[in-house]
Amino acid sequence: MESAENFVRYFNKSFIRILNEKRSPEKRNNYFLSEFVELIPKITQEMQMHLDQRQLSSFYLKLNSLKYLIEYSDDLNKYWFLLRAYSGGLKRLTDVQTLENAQNVYLYYRQRYGDRRILKDENWFEEKRWHFLDQLIRVENDDSLRLFIDSSIRTLNEYFFIYKTELLNFRNDVDKLIHHI
Repeated sequence: MESAENFVRYFNKSFIRILNEKRSPEKRNNYFLSEFVELIPKITQEMQMHLDQRQLSSFYLKLNSLKYLIEYSDDLNKYWFLLRAYSGGLKRLTDVQTLENAQNVYLYYRQRYGDRRILKDENWFEEKRWHFLDQLIRVENDDSLRLFIDSSIRTLNEYFFIYKTELLNFRNDVDKLIHHI
């Protein structure tokens, strides 16, 4: 609830307050927060549809529109970055589903993040990234690439379910707060 309180407090003190001051006292409800509460379930449904239809570019873009929430919750932050990385990697793989492209995707991430290093206290996100890349390097043919993509999309769905649950809980907390103000 503290994350939602910080969120509501921020938007009540920001530009929303300026807009509300121009309204009559009886219409000073925080429009942005009410709209947020209303739109989040629609956004998550749309994202799930994109994911189910393997429209990873659309999923990735819709996810980016929720980036501002990473400041308010550690779980939203953690899973937002994981979903972004996973969907971005899968998008690159599914743009051209060939073994050569899969190798190029692996090389792209290896050049970007360096060689695999086993760290004593490797953080959670790094572990997930390297698990993805360690599995990708084992792809040897078109069938194993298809299986890898299918498996990774199932994993992305599992991570999205967790993110969606956290996001909807956050939304519910915001809803409770704005109706008690």
